[in-house]
Amino acid sequence: MPANAKIKAQKGDIIVSKVRPYRGAVSIIDFDVDMLIVSSAFTVLTEKFNSLINKETLKVLLRSYVFKELLLKYNTGASYPVIKDKDVLNIDIPIISKQIQYDIKQFLHKNYTFRVESERLLHIAKQIVERAVETSEEEALSLIEQNGLT
Repeated sequence: MPANAKIKAQKGDIIVSKVRPYRGAVSIIDFDVDMLIVSSAFTVLTEKFNSLINKETLKVLLRSYVFKELLLKYNTGASYPVIKDKDVLNIDIPIISKQIQYDIKQFLHKNYTFRVESERLLHIAKQIVERAVETSEEEALSLIEQNGLT
């Protein structure tokens, strides 16, 4: 492993890039793996059971323009700005109602579902076009019917 791969992470954790924070590289780990180790270029945040803010809302906040600008306030380096763990951990987070947090969580989950479905449909569409070009229009139409797209 690379020398900077030091931090244990798991499904559900939020990872925040400390390198070039203006890019807003913040994500929730949405896959399960036995031993996930991330680079020290990330701050790993784990949602606590009774936390005041859910991970989905925190992700949205940290990716927003305002928070990217706040994090840049602490950067070191001009052409390759870097922030520290303490800068991420000590950033002030507004109190947001549980209902709004729930709505944000639902929206993100729905967005994820739509993205997965759009990728599936794009893959099918490519197969249909290939089938039409390489074999025949009838075979392409058959593939459309097989996938319930009529």
